[in-house]
Amino acid sequence: MLAAEWHRLRRRPALAIVVVAIVGLTALAYGLGLSSALGSRGLGNVPDEVMAQRIAPFGFPQSGAAALQNAQLLLVALLAYLSATTVAGDFMLGTIRTSLLARHDRAGFILARLAALAAVAFVLCVVVTLLGLILPWVATLVGADLPAAGRLEPAAIAAYAAAVLLVGLVVIALASFVAMVTKNAGLPILFVGVLFFVESAVASATATLSGPIASVAYYFPLTSVRTLADRAQLAASDISLVPGAPGIPSHAPGVPVLALVGMAWIVLACVANVWFLRRADIDA
Repeated sequence: MLAAEWHRLRRRPALAIVVVAIVGLTALAYGLGLSSALGSRGLGNVPDEVMAQRIAPFGFPQSGAAALQNAQLLLVALLAYLSATTVAGDFMLGTIRTSLLARHDRAGFILARLAALAAVAFVLCVVVTLLGLILPWVATLVGADLPAAGRLEPAAIAAYAAAVLLVGLVVIALASFVAMVTKNAGLPILFVGVLFFVESAVASATATLSGPIASVAYYFPLTSVRTLADRAQLAASDISLVPGAPGIPSHAPGVPVLALVGMAWIVLACVANVWFLRRADIDA
């Protein structure tokens, strides 16, 4: 069933849009960022240490982690879009009846769909990472002078990619559930955006507090996995695309807790997807 779901997903225009967007925008962001960093050399008053800091994220192998950091929000948006259009599209077009007639196992149907979307998320994370590692070589071919930026740490880069993937899986599970409930392709994307800003507001409001309430935001779905990705980014690279950005607060939970919270939200959302589809009033 998973193979059949993957075949259906490949035929959807939304998948091609997502792949082209992630490849094109990742390469474009790298090119524009590097051009801006190199262009600041001509200002004359920029110290060498500052110039080195600006260029470092674009050199191999730090560029792999930088690409993931730069593409994280884009991945969230694209995966929310793909999940919403894929799941809600069946309800809006009425093809959900045909699909369920072919296989009466509703739980297996929705879990196969979520697994196919998860496979897309995995491929996208791999593509972004590989693009980040390859683009410095392309830049040197066109004359860019990029300094070496440390040793390649495959395990650290893979862990960071896995953390970004976990962010994507949370988004897929939540957006798919909202798409089934609303039978609308736009509302799940809006839901993910609103959830992102609400969680950010709660995290900011509780940042100055003490005690257990200070860390409550880190148990929310998006904040937990985003913080996990931030911790993985710091382990993979000490270079940030946003120099001077605030670090992770001391009251934030550690990696094991954040990973467990993120996976718990994924499981909970998948169970909600199965529960809703089993009880949905569909003539199949």
